[in-house]
Amino acid sequence: MLEGCSKIIAKYLLGSELYPKVRLRYEDLMANFNAVTFDEWSADGDYSLWKFSSGLTPYMDYDDTSIVPIPIANELFKLNDAVVSFDFPIWFNMDDTQARRIMFITQDPISRDVKWYKDCRDALCTTVFGIHNPMWRNKGNGGKRIWLLATKFVENGYGVYFTDGYKFAIQSTAGEAITPDTAQVTAYHEMLNAEIELVKPTLIVALGRLAEEILKSLSDTDITVLSLPHFSGQAQGKIKDFFNWPDDKCFTIDEQANCYFNTIIKAIQK
Repeated sequence: MLEGCSKIIAKYLLGSELYPKVRLRYEDLMANFNAVTFDEWSADGDYSLWKFSSGLTPYMDYDDTSIVPIPIANELFKLNDAVVSFDFPIWFNMDDTQARRIMFITQDPISRDVKWYKDCRDALCTTVFGIHNPMWRNKGNGGKRIWLLATKFVENGYGVYFTDGYKFAIQSTAGEAITPDTAQVTAYHEMLNAEIELVKPTLIVALGRLAEEILKSLSDTDITVLSLPHFSGQAQGKIKDFFNWPDDKCFTIDEQANCYFNTIIKAIQK
C-alpha cells in the first residue's frame, strides 16, 4: 500500500520524480504517529517530539506544525501565484491479507493560512483529517470523530482508507479559493480511480455532497457507494437530520461515530 499510494500521488499530482520524497513523507508519518510538534511537546508528557527527515521540514522552519512543503513538478499544478494544500491519504489495517476494506472519500483539504504561506509554491502536505497528529485526532473539534470511526472498524477486523475527492485546495495569495479547471479535475478523477483500483474496497463511503458528486463523475464501478453527511462539527444539523436524532437531545461524538459505524456495517451486509 505504501509503495502503490506513493506512486499514485507522484504520478497524478506532484510529478513522478517526486516519488522518493512522497514515500519518505509516508515513512515520516508512520514513524511520528505518536509524536507532536515543538509547541505541543513536553519532556514530561506522553508524546515524543516530531523528527523530520532531511528535506522534509516545515516551511521557514516553523516549529509549531508538522505540515511540510513538497515541490510540485507536475506542470498542471505548478502555479506561480497560488498556495496549494494537500492531504496525504491515510490507512489502517490494510495489509495484503485484509479482504474487508472500506474506502472513505471526503471532500477536499483544509486550506492553509496565506498569511504564513503566501510565498510558498510547494504543496503544503499534511493528512486527511490530520489523523497523523495525536493531539488533533483526540480533539473533539478536530479529527476525533474520524479517529473514533477508524478505530471501531479496525477493532472489528476491517481495513480503512481515507482520501479526498478534490486532491488540492488552491488559493490565491490574497486567500481566495481557486476553482480547479477541467484538466485538474480530470487528474483528480484519474487519481481517485487509481486509488480505488489499489485499495479494492468492499464499500466506498462518500462523506458529504461534494464527495458524492465526485464519485458520480468517475468511471463505472460495481463497488457499492454509500453517501453520508460530512463527518465534521460544521455538519451537525445534517448529521442529526440524517439519523433522525431529536433536536433536544445531545448527540455526542461517540454516539455519532456509532451511528456511522452501524449504518456502514448494514450497507456492507446487504
